[in-house]
Amino acid sequence: MLMQNESEENKEVNPKTEEIQGDSPQIDKLIRENPDNNNQDKKSIKLSKQIIYGVLIFIVIVLLGSLSGYWKGINDRVNYQEVLISTEASEQLVRAIMDMDSGNYSQAVTRLEYIIELDPNFPGAADFLVESLEILRNPSATPTVTPTPTVTPTPTKDIGDVEGLFQNAVSLGQSENWDELISTLDQIRYIDINYKIGEVNTLYFNALRNRGVNKILQVGLLESGIFDLNNAENFGTLDVQATNLRQWSEWYITGASFWAVDWVQTIAYFNYIVPHAPNLMDSTFFFAKDRLATAEVIYPTEAVLRAMNYLDQSLYCEAHEIFSYLISYFGELSPEYRDPSYIADDRCQDLLGTQQAP
Repeated sequence: MLMQNESEENKEVNPKTEEIQGDSPQIDKLIRENPDNNNQDKKSIKLSKQIIYGVLIFIVIVLLGSLSGYWKGINDRVNYQEVLISTEASEQLVRAIMDMDSGNYSQAVTRLEYIIELDPNFPGAADFLVESLEILRNPSATPTVTPTPTVTPTPTKDIGDVEGLFQNAVSLGQSENWDELISTLDQIRYIDINYKIGEVNTLYFNALRNRGVNKILQVGLLESGIFDLNNAENFGTLDVQATNLRQWSEWYITGASFWAVDWVQTIAYFNYIVPHAPNLMDSTFFFAKDRLATAEVIYPTEAVLRAMNYLDQSLYCEAHEIFSYLISYFGELSPEYRDPSYIADDRCQDLLGTQQAP
């Protein structure tokens, strides 16, 4: 009986299957008989789209937030650098005026030129520089210095104050307050240039040396740090650490000047620095090791494109020079550039052979 029922069921199913495959009108009937399945599929598709849109929106929000933080960080660093430059320029202007008052116009010119290098439009610097240069050219001229209203008033020349200033200077040196120490020493020299010359010179040396090192290592003011170390040499001999820091800072400045202009030079200079001072930075807080790594990523791509361009112009030796440097520094070229490298080498050798032929 069961077998018979199964046979009958098969007979009923098979015709339906044939009718469905033959685009029978019963398809509509089957669809109408299963509305839940269709609705469920539509809901699933709709839900999937909502999830995808939600994820995309979340990614966009995160990216916007990251970019906002990134640009804020850059703006903060730029503002901080401007404050540092303004403070440094103001301090150097006061000291330049004191140099002029004491007749040390050569030192005043050095300070004023440095101020103008920091900020070409810094108030008063250009006028005082012109005046100092004119006096140096014509020593018989009687100098007349008129400080701008913003300049700190010069101290009263009272010999009785010198000893107190000196004791204060010693205390400032012990507390490593280099800015105040230098300012105090300037006052002592202004009042009495011959007061305890040896001891004052030693304090000057320590203050300028340590302030220069701190500017280089802590805030990345390389030019200003070099300036302090150069001035320190007027009072004594620099130690190995200070000398090395000055050299590395000069290399950093030179290497950074080639940035995006000559990557080979950039890489060369930062290769000098990184083994000794990988965390040396400038006022943009860009470490030497990061500059080198960035240059080593950018340069090969840019150099290969330039070499290929030279090949297109039949400048084979120029292309060969680039390919040779890439191979010697970065190792074997990727497969797609090996044949162009061989072509450049062969054609360049041919050209050189032709030029050397009698």
